[in-house]
Amino acid sequence: MSAYNNDSPQTEAEADEIRREAARHGLTVTKYLMMKAAPTSLVQDIVNDFRGGVTQSSSIMPPPTDRAAPKKGSGWYDAKPLTAPEGVDLIDRMCRTADAVERIQTAHERAKVTLDLRAYELQQEQEREARRRDHELDPCNTGIYKSKDQLDRGE
Repeated sequence: MSAYNNDSPQTEAEADEIRREAARHGLTVTKYLMMKAAPTSLVQDIVNDFRGGVTQSSSIMPPPTDRAAPKKGSGWYDAKPLTAPEGVDLIDRMCRTADAVERIQTAHERAKVTLDLRAYELQQEQEREARRRDHELDPCNTGIYKSKDQLDRGE
């Protein structure tokens, strides 16, 4: 195998033949292979095609129009006032609405926690009161005396 890469593998005899042909034309092997791939006539045709410059695209897009000619003068223009991009007012309203919804949700959650805490405190207070009444009825905790509620329940 030789170092010259082609589409098909070359034998050493083919590589020697290429070297001899390149030497006969007074070219390096690389230049000879390039000449075989793209003959001089093809390269000359390509050069002639582009001699007038790069051809314009045949796109359906219209060609770009020239901008207005620059005005004569010092080159200074009046500054344009800075304004918010279009649609920012809509985003601002959406953000204000989302903030209001979040504030309402937070207030609702706080009220629920406060009510749950108050209910728990009332329950604890009622249990303490029931224990106090039971202790007043049975100060020695003998179990002989029962409260009216316990008697009503049949305990």
